[in-house]
Amino acid sequence: MVLDLKMIKHKTKTMLKQIFTIGCMAMITMANASEEGFKLLTYEKFNAASTAFETSNDPNAVFYKGYALLRAGKENDAKDVMTKIATTPLGMVGLGWVELNKKNSTGAKVLFDAAIKASKSKDGLIFRFIGEAYTYTTGTKEPDAAIEKCKFANALLKNNALNYIALGDAYLAKLDGGSAITQYEYADQYGGKGGMPNCKIGQVYYSSRNYPFSKDYLNRALAQDENNPITQRELGELYYKINKFEKAKEHFSKYMETGETTLDDKAMYANILFLGKDYPNAINTISEIIKVDNTRNYLNRLIGYSNYETEKYPEALEFMEKFLATQAPEKIIASDWEYYGKSLIKNKKDSIGLIYLVKSMEIDSSNRDKWGDVAAAFYAQKKYSDAAKYYTKKVDPDAPSASDWFNVGNSYYKAKDFANAITAFGKVIETKPDAGSGYLWRAKAFVQSDPDQKTSSAKQDFEKYISIGSADPVKNKKDLIEAYNYMAANALINANNKEEAKGFANKVLELDPANAQAQSVITAISTPQK
Repeated sequence: MVLDLKMIKHKTKTMLKQIFTIGCMAMITMANASEEGFKLLTYEKFNAASTAFETSNDPNAVFYKGYALLRAGKENDAKDVMTKIATTPLGMVGLGWVELNKKNSTGAKVLFDAAIKASKSKDGLIFRFIGEAYTYTTGTKEPDAAIEKCKFANALLKNNALNYIALGDAYLAKLDGGSAITQYEYADQYGGKGGMPNCKIGQVYYSSRNYPFSKDYLNRALAQDENNPITQRELGELYYKINKFEKAKEHFSKYMETGETTLDDKAMYANILFLGKDYPNAINTISEIIKVDNTRNYLNRLIGYSNYETEKYPEALEFMEKFLATQAPEKIIASDWEYYGKSLIKNKKDSIGLIYLVKSMEIDSSNRDKWGDVAAAFYAQKKYSDAAKYYTKKVDPDAPSASDWFNVGNSYYKAKDFANAITAFGKVIETKPDAGSGYLWRAKAFVQSDPDQKTSSAKQDFEKYISIGSADPVKNKKDLIEAYNYMAANALINANNKEEAKGFANKVLELDPANAQAQSVITAISTPQK
């Protein structure tokens, strides 16, 4: 057999080309997977990252897939992935991490030591990932071991931002915020990805309740990468904490759109929406949560409140009843009874609803305006004495308002308790002497308490009302007519002053030419005495 050397050379060259091409394609696939996967890891989108690394069979990509699954809390899936590379140092680290999650620290250390030995103690990544395992484990964290391993990583991989972040996280696990911040500052100096170093510094200051510093660093992180959902989430939570709910919604909604969210995140978003008075979206968000998991009873509270605020009263009552049925009695707050009471009233269960409204105020009477709500509910039920009682509670003794005292007086007036009405309208006059309403209604109360008016007890107040109300006779027409008619009758009957009586009667007729009472006064004056 004669060998065709030319043909062999050609085939060999072709095979080498194919091998090179396949190798390049694998490297490109890994590179693409790495770029996308690492970005997703930076953004803590661990589920998506595990998918991104699936496109390559490179052992490193397999490890990062398992790493992402571990960070996502999918331990069994991570173990299956790490088993594929069990004989490599990275695979040993991954399987050691799984053992840590099982609280098998001894077994984990055996695997970690094997990984270090297999890499000849020269691979900084091995040390870093062991450090991260001790920091992020779902078992018992070992921050001292994490710090030690991350320091080894830094000695081997100089000026590596991810190493500094890992070391900072290890210090944070030890509750050493100051050292953590130092490492994050190094990470930022050496090119921290996605603004995460500044984001993490912001988190540390947030935890120590230094909100101005936290906001400063989070905004620096946002300027470095506005697409980082973690920064958006942290800013959302910060603004939520300082009661700036519109800003909280602005940032947290971006996290909800671009981040890898959990039910806890959705619950936080629901809180932000509710407190920002975006009740329709709060209802929608909570509805999505409780379809999956209805163990967060406080969400029944929020959706009950939100349905009430959007005038969906049957739904409000339904959710308030669900909430109260399972809430521990000692954890029921005043607003729970308030919304329950108001929901009952709106569903035409007025008597029992009023009981719960009063109960809410007995728990917390710090908000005087709510006494007004209770009083208004009694007033609507024509329980005027009760309304007067609770309107009186609404009056602030240090800064009483004329309108509050007027509500007290009006309720007593409706209850036909004219003595107390007179007193309350007197308080209106004391509080706002240049307003006509106090004089007008005290005069009316005097008339009701003494219909014959032989003592002319209402005269002085009607006179004062006329001096104020006549400035706008169109607006005050009805009340001026009543005041003028009283003054005409009083002048004629009590003082026998026909000219004065005629003058007041004519003022009535100027406003209402057909007024029968004024016409009768004119007739009485014009009719000769027999």
